[in-house]
Amino acid sequence: MYREIIWIPVAALLVTAAACSSSGDGQADERAASGDCPDTWGVTVNDPGDEPHEVIEFTPSAGDSVEFDIRMSIDEELVVDGADENIVSPPERYFGLVVTVDEVGDDEIAMSFRYDDASHAGGTHVAMDEAISNTAGLEGTVTTSRHGTVVDAEIAGRDQIEADAGHEVQVVLGELEWQLREMAVPFPEEPIGVGAEWSTTGPIEQAGTEYCDDTSYTLTSFDGQSYEVDVAWQNHIQESDEPGSENVDETTVSSATASGTVTFPLPRSSDIEITTESVRRVEEDGTTERREYTGRREWEVKPRGEIDPMP
Repeated sequence: MYREIIWIPVAALLVTAAACSSSGDGQADERAASGDCPDTWGVTVNDPGDEPHEVIEFTPSAGDSVEFDIRMSIDEELVVDGADENIVSPPERYFGLVVTVDEVGDDEIAMSFRYDDASHAGGTHVAMDEAISNTAGLEGTVTTSRHGTVVDAEIAGRDQIEADAGHEVQVVLGELEWQLREMAVPFPEEPIGVGAEWSTTGPIEQAGTEYCDDTSYTLTSFDGQSYEVDVAWQNHIQESDEPGSENVDETTVSSATASGTVTFPLPRSSDIEITTESVRRVEEDGTTERREYTGRREWEVKPRGEIDPMP
């Protein structure tokens, strides 16, 4: 039996965003797919939207706090040399997250967080189940700009936690830190209105593999306080340093919906679907296999009380 825990560290939107935006920066899509990726990140406004236009800036107060429920599920398929293989997908999981605003500066908003609950629908992999359960109690910090771009996110003591832990702990903590880095919608600094479209494109690196990340945003509603954003996202593999493995092709696409208010830097509610498809030629013991992987994950973030923990 071919057993393998697969985790594809797709670096993009966790809690940002929304239903697929068919418009947006088509040239950015082409750059991401072709491998011609810019060296630095930037936000480009493609359409400022309808009047009235205004700068969307977050205005929380120190001490403001929001409690989130987070549910995630993953469904994976692996085909090796044309034959379906039995793989162990990570279990469905639940996290309780509390985020508190510590300081509001002219340019940045500093927050602290704590995972106060964690559970899973386990039974398939004891070490992974344990790694998920041990998430409860983890703390750290996340900082955004006043327009929502994540400047920094860090789980406190992560290096020490991982030092003597198994691979599963690294997987779970990596996923959580990715979560935190993507729990905000990066609004442009320019004035925009409903229907506005903007995009971000830039390089990312995960586990020795370089990707080009391309995200298109559409502001579907805004009343001066509450907003909803649709996001279409994809990244395309650039190169891999994994020994004995050649990436033939790998693409991740996502659609999601995020909604919130300007009084807190993170969306109050998000639904996201992510699909990763990859083809690799892997050399093991003198033989070469063609591995075709498909991973589908669903992520749901809601205010506390709207998602039940796993039993």
